[in-house]
Amino acid sequence: MKKIILSILYFLFLINMKSLAQQYDESCSIQGISLSSQTSNLVSAFNASENAALMLEQSKSVIAISVLNKYALAGLKQGGLGYVRPIGKSSAVGITVQINGTQYLKQTSVVFSYSKKLNDKFGAGITFILLNSFEQTIGSRNNILGKVGIAYRPSKLILIGATIYNPTAVKLSSFTGERIPTYFSSGIRYKVSSQVYTYAEYRLGLTDLRNFKIGLSYEIKSGVLLNVGFQNTNSPISFGLSCKIKNIAFRFALQYHQVLGFSPAVGGDIDFN
Repeated sequence: MKKIILSILYFLFLINMKSLAQQYDESCSIQGISLSSQTSNLVSAFNASENAALMLEQSKSVIAISVLNKYALAGLKQGGLGYVRPIGKSSAVGITVQINGTQYLKQTSVVFSYSKKLNDKFGAGITFILLNSFEQTIGSRNNILGKVGIAYRPSKLILIGATIYNPTAVKLSSFTGERIPTYFSSGIRYKVSSQVYTYAEYRLGLTDLRNFKIGLSYEIKSGVLLNVGFQNTNSPISFGLSCKIKNIAFRFALQYHQVLGFSPAVGGDIDFN
């Protein structure tokens, strides 16, 4: 049965390139996946590709790896490697490598980001993305995209982030005239207590459905974190569990689609000076 479903998905991917566009600017961090794929307001080792301005929130260098198996089907995977390095107290750099798709239709992104603190409350980041898109019958295409992110801390309890992905609407192919989507995302994180954080994000694509996401993060005990999330499109329900021992964190996430089923994700990260 899984092979039949996988074949159908491959066929749909091949005849409709819009299904590929749905995978642009998606969260690669396990934390983000567990919080309904939020990207604009979440601090992680994958901020280079999610919101570069949030790299300024890292006090140490951090490197992470993640793997997502979509709908528990062997051929549908997403994987990534993220790295963030603070430079002094006012800037940071980051790199992300991400692979997403199947052997017939795949995206590979190499991302470089730089962020700068403008004052005590406001920071900004800029991202350059080398995107390779592969489709079995057409071959490979390379595009260079941009992304801009900002972060604002009006108080110690609130963190606000916003991003614009592909603001210049770069063409995917000059032959077809199809353009890579432009996405606007904005979100807020609120610290309810020392153990509880809430997250909310609104994502707007010029050609896609509007996407509203909410999430809750609860520290069960020191080093053990439970995340739950909900969104109105894609896989609506998600949750995750993280366990951090000293400077090493092990993370697990699960997204649920009411038709296609579960998408498990695993990963981990290490922070160091």
